[in-house]
Amino acid sequence: MIENMANVWKVASRWGDDGNIENSILSVFRRNNVIFIGKDKATERFYRDVKQGDYFAITDGITVVAVAKALDDAKKITEIKIAEKDKERFAYEDWVVGVKVRIIDLLEKDRFKYCRGTFHEMNMYRDKIINYYENQDENFNIQSYTYTLFKTDKTDGILDRNTNYIVPIYQRPYSWKEEQVEQLINDIFTGFWSEDKPQPIFIGTMQLSERKYIDDKEYEQYIIDGQQRLSTFLILFKVLKIRYNTNKFDSYLNWLETRVNNGEQDEYLKKFLDCEIFPVNKEIQNPYLKNALIIDSFICQINNDKVDENGKAILLFRIDDFIKFITEKIYFVVIETYAGLSKTIKIFNTINTTGLDLNCGDLFKIRMYEYLTDIKGYSEDAFNKISEIYELIDKSNKKLNKEITNIQDILSIYKDYLIAKFDMPNVLFQFGTETFFDRLFDTILKVKDWDHFGKIKDNKDFSLNLEEIKHIIIVRFEWNDYKENYISCENMFSLNLIWISRYSQYWKLTYLLFLKQKDISKDERYKNLEKLMSLLNRIFFVYSIIYAKAIGDIHTFMANIMKTLIMESFDKVINNLTNKLNTNLYNKELLNVLNGYITENAKKKNLICLLSAYLDEIGNNTNNIKEIQEKLFNTSFDIEHIHAYADETKNIENDLQNSIGNLVLLEYNINRSIQDAPFSDKKESYNKSKYASVLKILRKNDWGEDEIKQRRKEEVEKIMKYLEWFKKIGQ
Repeated sequence: MIENMANVWKVASRWGDDGNIENSILSVFRRNNVIFIGKDKATERFYRDVKQGDYFAITDGITVVAVAKALDDAKKITEIKIAEKDKERFAYEDWVVGVKVRIIDLLEKDRFKYCRGTFHEMNMYRDKIINYYENQDENFNIQSYTYTLFKTDKTDGILDRNTNYIVPIYQRPYSWKEEQVEQLINDIFTGFWSEDKPQPIFIGTMQLSERKYIDDKEYEQYIIDGQQRLSTFLILFKVLKIRYNTNKFDSYLNWLETRVNNGEQDEYLKKFLDCEIFPVNKEIQNPYLKNALIIDSFICQINNDKVDENGKAILLFRIDDFIKFITEKIYFVVIETYAGLSKTIKIFNTINTTGLDLNCGDLFKIRMYEYLTDIKGYSEDAFNKISEIYELIDKSNKKLNKEITNIQDILSIYKDYLIAKFDMPNVLFQFGTETFFDRLFDTILKVKDWDHFGKIKDNKDFSLNLEEIKHIIIVRFEWNDYKENYISCENMFSLNLIWISRYSQYWKLTYLLFLKQKDISKDERYKNLEKLMSLLNRIFFVYSIIYAKAIGDIHTFMANIMKTLIMESFDKVINNLTNKLNTNLYNKELLNVLNGYITENAKKKNLICLLSAYLDEIGNNTNNIKEIQEKLFNTSFDIEHIHAYADETKNIENDLQNSIGNLVLLEYNINRSIQDAPFSDKKESYNKSKYASVLKILRKNDWGEDEIKQRRKEEVEKIMKYLEWFKKIGQ
């Protein structure tokens, strides 16, 4: 028995009371992805009881021919967008009610007789109807065909199949420029003007969805790849019709619809097709009209710009021959895919060799659209809601007049948030963003089961949420505002040291904190951020100087910290971090590193010397954030051996020579100028340094073993005192 609480309804498609199957408006249902009724008490119940997520069995009057799922609650039909030509088929009045749906036509073998009633619950076939709908994507088929534009003795014609071609809402707009348009037209004329006779030409591969049946005289098909070429051929037809006054294309100018940009593109297309003369003004926004002018000009030029007294081109060839060539001698290989959107896009990425690659942001938009429509039951408007996410990023960047973030950055944060929120395997934190979402969508859309994603497959609470992504965008920009206007000196240093540690990726815990605490005051959130980053800085410092490479223990620990932050509490996170630091702070290994030879590893040497320099800046009462940022992280520096290797005036043992007692940050240009000079000679150059650590050393009259040992002792004590900061928060 299927565990699904949604209702299952039977709806008949006959319009009228005569029982005549010929009065079926099933084609209206299919074309508009809508179901509606207008019959007495049935209408009242439909309006009251049909809810988003309900299922339908649709009959033609005798047989169940299709199943569907509601994408919304029932509404008055006047609140639902219906094609103008279909409104004439039924009474488009307030008393008619309907619902937007996704319709799946049943295969011939799956259809069954059922002719009782107009609208009622269908519990007898409940499991059967839900199974038909939910398992539709198990059908998978790819077919390839060779087509010309019009039918010939050898090929079918793309435009002779009673098919309306639709550019789906998730596609890019029509955007070919002059270069691509002229290249296509030039290729056409090259074939037409071959030496002996016109030669057939191959124009490329196109990908279409399965052909959707509307009725015996009408089909619909989505253009997955090839809209730029098909659109340009449509423009060419219109140019030839207007420029050369031919009626050959009169019945072939209304086969394309585009749903891109919330209908804006289709308005451009309709205005172009309605025009009877091309405007003189070339400063136009309509991309179809713009390219029509390019094609018109190009054709006139290759005909030596000869025109008659009415401005009509004087052709150097017979127009009928040219039309016959472009409609019957230009070949396409068309791949038709019967598959869900995810599989269709994967096929596109496999065969696409000339178009723009789909990046992580493109793929997320398309697959999120499929998830919201197929799994969550949203209408086609879901794509516009997703697009608003991308627009929010663009508008926020423009407001600041620079790119602060992009969709890939936002999705990387969302990835970590989802893994933490739904307790997914820790290994997924290490996945790249594109790989993570590709496999996540494969799993939840039932394309393919991937390792590590099984936990969410059966999790009824799992959900992707556009509002969560919006909040991530908001906190991402809040972080930028904090960094530029509110950041403390301690947090500035903590973040920079984290960025150069072996565990730099975990600084993004910042975003999860802001997301988790979005409802508390900014002051409290910023104080909590400083606690969090200060502890992370110290933990990553300790582990980065003790171990020569990143270790799995910290990755596991941090994965659990992210989950604790999202699923439990900030206080528990602080407690866990404090315990982790406390456990590692007083072991001999840490003290051995700080007291020992530190130059054999650049990461260790730089971290220790940077921390030493920072503490001296703070100790020198320098608390200017920008000044310290500039000195420590925006200035090129070397790690200076105060007693140089080549200075033979004193004999310093190797471990002491390469210890923190003898090492200090020094500006690159100063360090290169003094090279291996004795300490007494270096002091004049040291005096040019801006570092507080170097100025402290200037107080010394001499520099030998005693001074190095004394400084090493002081530096280790100073660093250990800094690392013990956790005591200040109550431990």
